[in-house]
Amino acid sequence: MADVTFPFANLLSLTLASLFYGMYFVLFFASMYLFLNRGIGPRGSASTPLLMKSIIFISSCALFLAVTVNWVMVVYRNFLGFIFFEGGLGAATFFNSNAQISETVQNVFLSLSVAFGDSMIIYRLWVVWSNLWIIIPPIMSLLGLLISLVITIIETPRLSTIAEDTGITPITVFTLVTNVYCTGFISWKIYKISQAAKGLVSSPISLPRVTAIIVESAAIYTSWVIFYTVTHQLNRNVQFAAQNSLPAVVGIANSLIYARVGLGRAIENSSRTTGSMVTSPATVTMRFPPASSDAAASDTDSYGMQDIAKAAPDILRYDT
Repeated sequence: MADVTFPFANLLSLTLASLFYGMYFVLFFASMYLFLNRGIGPRGSASTPLLMKSIIFISSCALFLAVTVNWVMVVYRNFLGFIFFEGGLGAATFFNSNAQISETVQNVFLSLSVAFGDSMIIYRLWVVWSNLWIIIPPIMSLLGLLISLVITIIETPRLSTIAEDTGITPITVFTLVTNVYCTGFISWKIYKISQAAKGLVSSPISLPRVTAIIVESAAIYTSWVIFYTVTHQLNRNVQFAAQNSLPAVVGIANSLIYARVGLGRAIENSSRTTGSMVTSPATVTMRFPPASSDAAASDTDSYGMQDIAKAAPDILRYDT
């Protein structure tokens, strides 16, 4: 893989970070609009528990703040390096220096973005499974991630090259493990419930489609982390472009889930209003099978209607 200069890598990071942040900006406000506008049931009662709504709203806003500050620092550092530092003549020296306070600040908010993103997917896993033994592995991985992030923030200003930073590799490994593990177990749970509920439950959004949305969103972030990991291991300057735009990719992966499902629900519910009867998004319609289908009914009962009804909404927590 051919290498690029430090100034080129940082201009590329400015381009990618701005592009991805623009996408995230639109997705974030679209998802928040859907969340706030569709979070109340048809009779004015809160359809999602207040605590659950607060966790989602606060964590989403915290992630947005961290990603925004990271993007602002990317823009600021490019102006500083190309225009103000030594009259714009020392860009290569500026970007090659790890001791710049602006880089430390950016690293802090980059780390917060990654930590918030992993915490949110662990929360989704807990909502779906509510099993302590299931979430212990990703929690341990999150703790390892936090320790590695702190080490990197402290050690980076003391290093002459980014290749000497021993904390980056554990960071990428921990975040990959967390996202793949959580996505896999969430998908497995939804698949089990979907199979048990096949032919018995009709809901505004199908469980397989929820699974596809979650897997696709996780794949976006996972692919970018892998790209960053490879370029870092090869010690290529293009890694800075992947690193600086990573927080925006984290935000996109999270907001895309809420935006796609919320928009899908709005379209489906709108189409239902064209008939003589308006179907509420909170309604779960039961279709009882023939009397001979004892096996199918017993399979569903083993999970309980509460699990079936909450599977998709509890992952996304827009409306139930």
